[in-house]
Amino acid sequence: MDLKVVYRVLRKISEWTLEGYYSEVHIAGSEHVPEGGPLIITPSHHNELIDVATVAATIPYRRHVSFWAKSTMFANPITRAILVSAGSIPVKRNPNRTPDADAGSAPASKTSSQADLFHDSFLALSRGQVLGVFPEGTSYTEPSIAQIMSGAAWAAAEYAKWQRCGGADKATSGDRGLVIVPVGIVYTDKAKYRSRVVVRYGSPINVTSYCAELFEGAFEDTQEITRKVVKNIMAEVESQLTALTINAPDWDTLYASRIAKDMLWVDTPIPLHVYVDVSQLFVDMFSKSDHLQARDTLVRYYSLLHYTRQSHASLDHLYPLSNINTYASPLPSPVYAATIFLKQLLNTFLHPRALCFLPPFLVHRPAYVFGTLAAHFLAKREEEEGQAQFKAFFGGFGSGLSYGLVTWRLSKWLQGITSGTQGVFLSTGPGLFSALRYVGGVLAGQEGTLKRTITLAGLFYGVSWILVRWHNSLIDSNYRQFKRLVASFRVFRGLSSRPTDVTEAQLDQYARPPPPPANPFIKRRPVTSNGNASGHEDNRTTDAFSLAPVPTGMLIRHLFDTRVKALQTLSHVWWCMDRPQRDFLRSNGCRGL
Repeated sequence: MDLKVVYRVLRKISEWTLEGYYSEVHIAGSEHVPEGGPLIITPSHHNELIDVATVAATIPYRRHVSFWAKSTMFANPITRAILVSAGSIPVKRNPNRTPDADAGSAPASKTSSQADLFHDSFLALSRGQVLGVFPEGTSYTEPSIAQIMSGAAWAAAEYAKWQRCGGADKATSGDRGLVIVPVGIVYTDKAKYRSRVVVRYGSPINVTSYCAELFEGAFEDTQEITRKVVKNIMAEVESQLTALTINAPDWDTLYASRIAKDMLWVDTPIPLHVYVDVSQLFVDMFSKSDHLQARDTLVRYYSLLHYTRQSHASLDHLYPLSNINTYASPLPSPVYAATIFLKQLLNTFLHPRALCFLPPFLVHRPAYVFGTLAAHFLAKREEEEGQAQFKAFFGGFGSGLSYGLVTWRLSKWLQGITSGTQGVFLSTGPGLFSALRYVGGVLAGQEGTLKRTITLAGLFYGVSWILVRWHNSLIDSNYRQFKRLVASFRVFRGLSSRPTDVTEAQLDQYARPPPPPANPFIKRRPVTSNGNASGHEDNRTTDAFSLAPVPTGMLIRHLFDTRVKALQTLSHVWWCMDRPQRDFLRSNGCRGL
């Protein structure tokens, strides 16, 4: 049996990464994944290597997932051993570039047939293994699924033909047919530390039922029939992926739905088991033409929050609006803002919650520093997926260094207590002290190298387990309070600055947040003559960090004014919703308006 040691190590790192960086991971649809047999999973791909880690860590039955890698990477014996142990499968060229339904595409070359292309994939599937294929072809940040490529369907169709011709090993694959399971991976805010993840496994797609026509008519098989089968399979995959994820027609609609959720779920987050459904409900609502004005108002508020680096949750906690219809002066005075800031300062550092969090915070400082520096120097500021993966992985690396250092210091202390006056006391003390003296002796090498190594590994695991649990049990409340402190300082600083007149033209630059940069590997879908579906030009060349500067105080002042307008607008939208929709939202924690 192939132990796949590298894969097991990477999977454990993936589990630690998800547990440390995200506050909650919800998995749904596990019953759709078979425990055994050939399987192709097709996850959505919007967060670089984090998606790979999420699939490896959440797949039911802890099945090994193999991903495609270029066959040339297997030429070196050392690299090949690592890739094979990691479960990678060699392919001769990009399977997503196979001749599919694209108009005018040429048939595959005779020297490199589809069967040759997927040969190693066939062998893996015939042994009942799992093949992971990202059908979107690349990781990107878009308001909806931008493209679906056909590599997974080509592999499935060619495997069916290969199996029909006797290529599958009946002893290993049995009578189980190949199944494709789409996977929707949705992040509440993928670049933000301690955000949440929803992983939903879709309904299994029985490949046999789609490939039946390949063998009809005296086993006549043409490239055209195969293309048709591939197209039908990918249509089902795309349909399920769309239902499993959040899809908006344009950025404005997505931004409006995000801020609406933030304003309606302030005290408690949206339960993850309904997060996608709730999000899509708001997307569909703001896609309607009768809510265009409301959407623009909400997007303006969302944008000002972005440029002032605030969040509605922090703002609402610090400066709540008790009555949005009669609140006459939404702008607090500088003196009141200073009072709020001092209160948050004391609550951040002197609260018992903060004092209990101090030890794990100090231990995890390298994780915070490494993650922040890696995201700053290795990822572009506007690329959310790059920010997320570098923060997560380098933060985990920093945590590992901290745990190792604590383990080393504890080991030295235990070795030190085995000698001298302290050691004599422990040798005659209670059983616990005697046990500590014995452990110190083992770590000092008195029982041999093997026992010392095993004890040191166990000590490292125990230290890591305690520190992770301690840190994660307190990080969310302290991190939330820290964000409130920062928000109160920014408001105080903004309101304390000298008011400056700002023109409408200057403010309009901040009416919409900048869209993420375009991914060159995405085939753009057609848009309206004015730009995107909302009628606003989707200018991906705009540099969000080179806008004409506007004093922070002016943006803060307009932020408070726009917040009132946004709440009033959302209140109107709320009462325009159907009663069953409002009941559904309230039943899942929505506070209503």
